[in-house]
Amino acid sequence: MIVLFIHPSAPAQYRHLVKAHADRGDRVYFICREVVERTEGVEYLSYQHPRPPKTDAYNRLSLNFQLATQYGERVASSCEALKARGITPDVIHGHGGWGDLLYVKDVYPDVPLACYNEYYYHPTGLDLGFDPEFDPVFLETKTLQARNASIAITALRADVNLTPTPWQKSVLPPALAANTRVLHEGIDTREAQPDEHAVFQVPGTALQLRKTDQVITYVSRSLEAYRGFPTFMRSLPAVLAANPRAQVLIVGAENTTYGGTLSAGTSYKQLLLSELSGRIDLSRVHFCGSIPRQAFIQLLQVSSAHVYLSYPLFISWSCLEALASSCLVIGSKTGPVMDVIQDRHNGLLVDFFSPDELSETLNEVLRKPKAFQPIRKKARQSIVKRFDLHQRCLPEWLALSGTLAKLS
Repeated sequence: MIVLFIHPSAPAQYRHLVKAHADRGDRVYFICREVVERTEGVEYLSYQHPRPPKTDAYNRLSLNFQLATQYGERVASSCEALKARGITPDVIHGHGGWGDLLYVKDVYPDVPLACYNEYYYHPTGLDLGFDPEFDPVFLETKTLQARNASIAITALRADVNLTPTPWQKSVLPPALAANTRVLHEGIDTREAQPDEHAVFQVPGTALQLRKTDQVITYVSRSLEAYRGFPTFMRSLPAVLAANPRAQVLIVGAENTTYGGTLSAGTSYKQLLLSELSGRIDLSRVHFCGSIPRQAFIQLLQVSSAHVYLSYPLFISWSCLEALASSCLVIGSKTGPVMDVIQDRHNGLLVDFFSPDELSETLNEVLRKPKAFQPIRKKARQSIVKRFDLHQRCLPEWLALSGTLAKLS
């Protein structure tokens, strides 16, 4: 089988599927802008990031769509290069979020295309306007229609549309949702699993933490408002005061991935440290930055309480991996989190905007750790049942590839 993957940043959501196809001897190609992690046996074709169109009074609302067409044109050129070499895929997997797939069907009209639909933008009711303190007002909501245009066009041209969770399907327009299948990329629960003997070495220090310690963990790609970093930081003074043994591990880059940036030269980390100056014991708060995969797993395995807060966006892999590791996850009462966590069943839920409720819940957990053991066990069970990579998700993806290939 010949399989083509398309995503700006390889391998992204296709990490496991790419490897599975390559391991079984399929010919695998990946069109991308950058390769974050290489897989043996995969040929990568890269294209350059286009220059943003110039803004004027006439095109400001269509800039996102103009950029999407440029992405699509560059990907189509890469497809043409493959075709010129006599390579016609049996199936194409690609992400529909940036316009990359717009013209793929013009090059390969008879090749089945599976489109991954991660999110559909709404001017109200989801992430925009959710947070009155850090609302991304820089983004004029009318521009969202241009973003959605390329997503909708790609979905309409695809042979099958996929989205990871029921909540993400619920935010799609009814016409797209009706033809969209829920299929998560999968969580490797053999890797993300409990280990009572795990040790986490705090980066840059001699401190080693174990399951027997009081360890509060927080993980996000970036330390930002979209993932509740301000609420988490504001909960710490009361938690650290009530728990003199507690250590706090914070993983994430000091930048912004989602939403608006702060004023030049300022990060959310700097903003919150300035606000909380003198109120938290920084000798017990460890900013770990970005850490290697194995260290991340060890961090989850020693966690006493794992905090995961999110705008109504989509749930992070890190939260699912924390649950798979039997972490006691304290999540926010927001749609994507409640799609996975049931309060007091496989995790705990708090108001996204309430540092007080978060600190009270953390204090309760640290005071009575044994009382929450049943919830930890159910956390892992829920992920194994619904998101397990090897037993459920990957076999479904491979079966989908096989089914689509028969149509080509």
